[in-house]
Amino acid sequence: MIKQLKIVSAAFLLLLGLMGIGSPATAGILPAVVPATSCQSLRGFDPKLSGYPTQITDAREVGGQCRVQGIVSPQIRFEVRLPLKGWTQRYLQTGCGGLCGNLQIAAPQRDCPALQRGEFALASTDMGHQGMGGTWGASDQQLRVDFAYRGVHATALVAKALIAQFYGQGPRHSYFSGCSDGGREGLMEAQRFPNDFDGIAAGAPAMNFLIQNSFHHAWMARSSVPDLETPVLFPADMPALHAAAVAACDAVDGVRDGLISNPLGCHFDPRSAICKAGKTANCLSPAAALAAAKIYDGARDESGRKLEVGGLMPGSELAWPGVAVIRGTDGGGPPGAPSGAGPAVAAGNVAGSFAIKGAPLIGVSYLPGSAMFASDTIPWLAFPRPLAPGWTLANFKFDGATLTALHAMHGLYDATDPDLRRYAAAGGKLLMWHGLQDQHISPTNTVAYTQAVSDLLGAGVAAEVLRTFLIPGMYHCGSGDGLTSIDVLTPLMAWVEDGHAPDRIIASRNEADAGAGKGRPIFAFPSLGRLKAGADPERPSNWVQGKPGVVPSRMYANWLGADFFNSGFHRECGFNGERYECRPSS
Repeated sequence: MIKQLKIVSAAFLLLLGLMGIGSPATAGILPAVVPATSCQSLRGFDPKLSGYPTQITDAREVGGQCRVQGIVSPQIRFEVRLPLKGWTQRYLQTGCGGLCGNLQIAAPQRDCPALQRGEFALASTDMGHQGMGGTWGASDQQLRVDFAYRGVHATALVAKALIAQFYGQGPRHSYFSGCSDGGREGLMEAQRFPNDFDGIAAGAPAMNFLIQNSFHHAWMARSSVPDLETPVLFPADMPALHAAAVAACDAVDGVRDGLISNPLGCHFDPRSAICKAGKTANCLSPAAALAAAKIYDGARDESGRKLEVGGLMPGSELAWPGVAVIRGTDGGGPPGAPSGAGPAVAAGNVAGSFAIKGAPLIGVSYLPGSAMFASDTIPWLAFPRPLAPGWTLANFKFDGATLTALHAMHGLYDATDPDLRRYAAAGGKLLMWHGLQDQHISPTNTVAYTQAVSDLLGAGVAAEVLRTFLIPGMYHCGSGDGLTSIDVLTPLMAWVEDGHAPDRIIASRNEADAGAGKGRPIFAFPSLGRLKAGADPERPSNWVQGKPGVVPSRMYANWLGADFFNSGFHRECGFNGERYECRPSS
């Protein structure tokens, strides 16, 4: 019966592929396994994992699942969901965003059919602390380690032990899916723990964590609000800036459709949008154009040397409010503030929080969200010891000395090691995806990492373990003014389970379009799609693989921190008795 179902399924999927609907390949059907014990019996279960003392705090049946919660010492909270029926021997662990601090199970992007049917055992973690701010890392080195890499790995070990106990067998295939910091977590797993997951979907990965949360975000804040008091770039400027960017870069990919598919192949100068004499609407002030140019370019030191791989991409402008620029009028600006003034942030608030424990705001300025992201990380997490209590974002220096100082924590947080040979040897498959109009994390980092892996392993070997997809019109992890809906798990499962390496994934404007078979294929980097002459762009079958996009070579090496993409930098940190120490990762 199962063999017949596989044949029918394969024929159906082939038909869908010919119609241009869905993914070109899908994993086969695995037989369901029933539980071997009761859910309640897991309350007393001890997985006996050396180095990971675990306590199960609850196990109960909820909505057709056995939901298990617990803690790995010292305080890594986790939740595991085990289907009572229909478990098809697959395990999916999902990542966490930002600085985490919350416990929720959510796979980024559109659910694949097997996930919709509830066939996966699921798990996630809060990564060892509660609350999104970074103050938890100020005085507790172990919490830093748990956030950096230990919490996700510990959860994988515990979840697999629970699966084996509940079903009488472990998972046949294990997957991880996360976006933003969840993408970083996925890359960290591939680099540090190559046997944890057979397949990893890493979206918009914050792999260059220290640079992302220091130079990148601080630079955007200082560009749009140069004195950290008076903004020069506003939400009202974004439509004109976006229109100019699309006009300059839309056709670079060969298709004029309002989407920028190859922003790295286009040089857009925002000064082209400066108001001409006598014009005041739908254009930029010189100060606004300069600020935008800096945001596109990325952080530099006083000598003009690059301090990050790159800035935000042309086409992302409509998503800048609240991140690179202040929010709109709904952000709570005071009477008389400039149009679009955002939430109040005290310039001297080292916690970087919009709400400062109910204390009166003194010396209030109006800053974009990037100021908060930088202030959540720089004083508490970016250096071996927290910075002085009087630190403010105005104290942050864009120079080589700061970059050198960040190296001290590089071996803990960053997931930029391009050496995926151990993951490849374990049979692992890594699918990276990134919205080209991401307003938080520049896609240049994902391109740089892909290039670094290819250069180190060789293009042929790299393609066996890593495929990268760049989505036009998608913002950070989803939404946007272009292609916002993709299914990353289905092609990843087909790659892991049936050996069908994805050369494309189907992207749609929304889930409704995806359900109606509308969308276009996104070809694996660096290839672009080409629309057949006169064809309907909404039908995936009307697109064919075109030439590679124009991309600068060796982007990982073309900035002051090129060694951040070297291999072998990871460190394992923890307590040896009462002494905290770090050693090279094995």
